[in-house]
Amino acid sequence: MKKLFFASLFNFMLYLNCGLISHAQIVKEIKLPELQKMINTADDTTRIFNFWFIGCKPCVKEMPYFEEVNQKYKDKKVKVIFVHCSELEDLDKVAYFVEKKKIKAQVVKLSENNPNYWIPRIDKSWQGSTPATIFINHQKKKRLFFEKPFTLAELEQIINNF
Repeated sequence: MKKLFFASLFNFMLYLNCGLISHAQIVKEIKLPELQKMINTADDTTRIFNFWFIGCKPCVKEMPYFEEVNQKYKDKKVKVIFVHCSELEDLDKVAYFVEKKKIKAQVVKLSENNPNYWIPRIDKSWQGSTPATIFINHQKKKRLFFEKPFTLAELEQIINNF
């Protein structure tokens, strides 16, 4: 009887765990070439790449605005991609943060340890500060880069004029 109870308990916990995992955001670790491929995807979707890390207070403060934009404008072919860019915060820490904050937009962790190499390859004008954001739509031949935090109103203004 005891064995049956523990087997049932184990199966129940496994069921719960699988249910939770299936809804959790999966954070993928990528290298610069894969990120460049994402940035250079040529279609009619406006992609917003927001570069951030957990220890950056302005980055964390603006994340809900990007999340709102991602949901509000998804039917208008707007997609937010959060690019975690600190080599000091490991993938598990990022995944935990994303789950805790219930982030729904795509999140990738850039696995590069030399910012002097990869930053100018993202944007030549980037001085290295975060948050940094790229708005890009290849079909419209539009690209904007900002090295500053955003409010929701500022994000919506850019999207509506893009």
